[in-house]
Amino acid sequence: MHIYVESYDFPLTVTLERVIKQQIARFCVRLKDLYGPKGGHDKQCTVAVQMRGG
Repeated sequence: MHIYVESYDFPLTVTLERVIKQQIARFCVRLKDLYGPKGGHDKQCTVAVQMRGG
């Protein structure tokens, strides 16, 4: 499986953990079905971030 990651609101070179702690409360994940039957369908969901002390 190959996963292509694209960033819109922050530089992709920034570690995701740092960005989550500072900026993100939730984000959308979209999986594009490029090779499914007749092009397939994109799947998407919103991920809520809850930080725990540790």
